[in-house]
Amino acid sequence: MSKDQENLLRVIGGPNVDHAELVQLIQFHFGQAHAITPRRVEYHRNGEIATALTLVYNKRGTLTSIERGSSLRNEDISELKQKVNACLVETTGDIVERVVVFAAVPSEGYFRYREAFQLLPVPANAPRPNTTVGDHPLLLEFRVRGSADHMVQVLRRTRKARELELLCGALISHFQWSIGSSAGYHWVLESTDALQRPICRYLQEFYWLPEDPWPRTELALVENISPMPVVSAAQYYTSRGITAGQFLTLPDNFSVLISKFRSLSLADRDKFLRASYWFVHSTRVFTLSQSASFTALASAIEALMPEPVRAPACSACRRSPGPGPTLLFSAFIEKYAPSPAASAEDRRSLYDLRSALSHGGKLLHGDHLAWSIALTPGYIDQRKSMTVMWQTVRIALVKWLEEKGSSIKVNSDRGAAVPHA
Repeated sequence: MSKDQENLLRVIGGPNVDHAELVQLIQFHFGQAHAITPRRVEYHRNGEIATALTLVYNKRGTLTSIERGSSLRNEDISELKQKVNACLVETTGDIVERVVVFAAVPSEGYFRYREAFQLLPVPANAPRPNTTVGDHPLLLEFRVRGSADHMVQVLRRTRKARELELLCGALISHFQWSIGSSAGYHWVLESTDALQRPICRYLQEFYWLPEDPWPRTELALVENISPMPVVSAAQYYTSRGITAGQFLTLPDNFSVLISKFRSLSLADRDKFLRASYWFVHSTRVFTLSQSASFTALASAIEALMPEPVRAPACSACRRSPGPGPTLLFSAFIEKYAPSPAASAEDRRSLYDLRSALSHGGKLLHGDHLAWSIALTPGYIDQRKSMTVMWQTVRIALVKWLEEKGSSIKVNSDRGAAVPHA
């Protein structure tokens, strides 16, 4: 291999460097980048036209190689290798970051998983909603590996926070996401005047806690906080709705499920987090579009389904003799979320409805007639389908994780679960 053809990914990054973090360093080293194709991104110095490096990706979006450009200098390679070692390989020690997340019900207790992360109430002087059901804040604290580079540290914080939010969103009832970095604006009713006329404002989503120094090196102390109440998993994952005075609770196998997630391969972790994304998105988008909410639930199932086996096509009809997507969808539900309330025909009809919604052939009753709740056959059938689909996905997420994760045992320390030897 000639010098010009050398894959600099091995030279600069090495075998164990996170590629997203590596790209972050390359971006800030050169200053400019542009995509010449969806899979080739060129990097330049500010004010220069000639290419220094070209990053090449495969069809799955994985960085596969780094090619030398005409303006690359020998000192660029040595400087990048030094930055990789100082900022990505070496560590400044673990630090504890935190984000504010929200649940539909208040939270009074804490949960800690080993020394990795914990959920706990916001301080007493933090803003809270004045309604029983709403966006109730709680803290998610987590440990991440420190970096000497600020932007790498931000990237690690953001990725770990999203992973934990998705994990909790799949496994904890009424758990929601954080506001995130792309907060939008909304028209809101701020108050009414003396004549009872509404006063409206166009305001940005935002939440701010009283000042507290972060990041830290240890999780916050919880001596004066009670643990979150737990409910048997069988009851927890088959119940719906919110009762008066309800607080955030956890399934009694929550620690085990977290340990199972951590035991997954990277590919299976990615599958589960994608499924969780669509499951939580379904709840968030429901008030905007019930049809989009339903298709998101179907996408959660599809994220976990195995790839279909590609059998040779029939020479006469040109079709594959293997099962189609509807049968695969039905078989997956039968395996991971069997229910006497949903027959095989019901499961097939769920996928048929998903296909009609996804391809524009149908809208759910609530999207056709947004204010109509008349008990028509269409409303009754589609409301049942939404309920069955939501419950099915919820159970399937848990059962899939239980099957795919390593065998786990729980010791006497609540929140500490370890794989069997």
